[in-house]
Amino acid sequence: MGNLIHIIGSRPPKLRHPQEKKKLFDELDKDGTGFIGVPKIRDFVIRELGVTDEQAGFIVHQADSNTDHKMNYEEFNELLARFEQANSLVNEEAHQLLGNFL
Repeated sequence: MGNLIHIIGSRPPKLRHPQEKKKLFDELDKDGTGFIGVPKIRDFVIRELGVTDEQAGFIVHQADSNTDHKMNYEEFNELLARFEQANSLVNEEAHQLLGNFL
């Protein structure tokens, strides 16, 4: 998780409700197989976080828990949950730093 926090930095992803997560998954799963290929996930991560291709590869590799080079909804949901958790930690650290100056 520490590496993900470092990569995200101050670039928070858009937080989504469960229904929005499923809708987003379905939009990315254009062929309706129940899986999203690594290239689409990498593009999504780059777009959402503004990270490099190399950083996106690292994030996707960590999220592809069964290493099949595609993500099912559970893996995708876990990826989004990690984004939200990392974002929360980054915001908490920023708040603490600001508190030291006030």
